[in-house]
Amino acid sequence: MFSTLFTKHAKTLMDNQTAKKLVFDCYDNVCDRQLKFFLDLFKSTLQSSFSNPWVFLKKSTAKLEDGDGDEPLLPSLEDTKARIPEEIASRTGSERTVAKWVGEVPLEPHKINEAVDKVQLLVLKVYSHIRSQICDQVELFSESFFKLPLMRRLEEDMNKMELSDIDLEGYKARRGQLEKSSGATAYALNEVRDCLKILGNFQLKAMSENAV
Repeated sequence: MFSTLFTKHAKTLMDNQTAKKLVFDCYDNVCDRQLKFFLDLFKSTLQSSFSNPWVFLKKSTAKLEDGDGDEPLLPSLEDTKARIPEEIASRTGSERTVAKWVGEVPLEPHKINEAVDKVQLLVLKVYSHIRSQICDQVELFSESFFKLPLMRRLEEDMNKMELSDIDLEGYKARRGQLEKSSGATAYALNEVRDCLKILGNFQLKAMSENAV
């Protein structure tokens, strides 16, 4: 399930602070960008839902209740199976319920206070219904429009990572110093090898003379 390069890259990140900073900055930038896109999309969804709630209610399969309703409980598998055909058959039930509530609002001038109360109650019920539907879809919404695009964009941006101009200049200077140091070390190594060769020849000569 996991690449064998993880341990190698993890060691690189631990040892090389520049690489670690590049990776972490890239990850933070991608997360911030995708979060901005997700929030903009979510705000647009909320605005479109509440700007015309009747259209949203037409697409909804959940039922609007006349009362306050009991405390919600998680349905069992059998209840869910039995509920699916009912919701498919009554997709327009919410629209009819709202139309019924609107029709119950009195239009007589002397019942203006009662009309205001009924309209406020209608607005609260519709708002509560839309809010419940949106909350039920938040997890799927975040998985589809935040997490999945994030994983795709993250790999793409990671492949495009490059060192900054300051880091490039620093590494060029360090490379020049290492090349000079490597040249001096190679010259010293050759000197040591020549000394070893001379000492080896002297040792062989001394051993031959002692043998004679």
